[in-house]
Amino acid sequence: MTPLQKAQNRIQEWITKNNPSIPLDLSNLGLIELPQNLFASTPQLEYVYLNNNHLTTLPKTLFASTPQLEYVYLNNNHLTTLPKTLFASTPQLLCVYLNNNHLATLPETLFASTPQLQYVTLENNQITQLPETLFASTSQLLRVILSNNHLAQLPDTLFASTPQLQYVTLSNNHLTHLPETLLASTKQLLSVYLDNNHLTTLPETLFASTPQLLYVFLSNNHLTHLPETLFASTPQLLYVFLFNNHLTHLPETLFASTPQLQYITLENNQITHLPENLFASTPQLSCVFLSNNHLTHIPETLFASTPELLSVYLDNNHLTTLPETLFASTPELRYISL
Repeated sequence: MTPLQKAQNRIQEWITKNNPSIPLDLSNLGLIELPQNLFASTPQLEYVYLNNNHLTTLPKTLFASTPQLEYVYLNNNHLTTLPKTLFASTPQLLCVYLNNNHLATLPETLFASTPQLQYVTLENNQITQLPETLFASTSQLLRVILSNNHLAQLPDTLFASTPQLQYVTLSNNHLTHLPETLLASTKQLLSVYLDNNHLTTLPETLFASTPQLLYVFLSNNHLTHLPETLFASTPQLLYVFLFNNHLTHLPETLFASTPQLQYITLENNQITHLPENLFASTPQLSCVFLSNNHLTHIPETLFASTPELLSVYLDNNHLTTLPETLFASTPELRYISL
């Protein structure tokens, strides 16, 4: 029996069940290509799994007869391109999974007819650029995963029409800079992953419109300095990851507007000194990582306003002594690495 015959048999079995909420699973069949009318007899289809096949292309009308389609899984194939009208007839589409393929580009109108789309995952492809209006018609979008691609830059208005966006993952790309207005319309954003890129600077207003932001991942970049007001509009911020950069100093007011901050990683930088009031407005701070820097001294009042501090990592610096009262205001302190 050929892979296509196996797929057609599964489709017939699915039809006999007469239950659209049951996924149609066509994964792991060795499929190399699909006929354009494969789903012509399944207008009620909501879930389709096509993972782990050998697909290199898809018919442009593959989903033309599935207006109820909500979930599409195409992970782990060999797709190099996608038809621009692939989802033109799927207005109910919620989630698209395209991980682990060989996509280099995406059609500008790929999601033009998917106003309900919430989740797009495109990690582990070879995408070099994104159309400016890729998400222009996806106002309900919640999560975008674009990690492990070859992106060197991003369009200014990529997320201009995604006010509900909560999670953005752009890790492991080749980004050297970010548009100033990249996140200007993402007031519900909770997490942003920008680690493992080639960023040297960040726009001053990058997070100016993200008041709900909780997690920021910026480790493993080439950052040499940070804007003074980078986190000025992120009062809910909890975790900041900045290890493995080239930072030499930090602005005194960097965390002045982050009263909920709990966790900050700054190890493996080139920081020579710390502002006395760096943590003056972070009473919830619990963990600070400052190992492997070039610190020669620590301000006496650095932790004067951090009563919840649990652990501090200061090893592999150039410290010879510590102020006697450095931890006088940290009754919860449990671990110090020197």
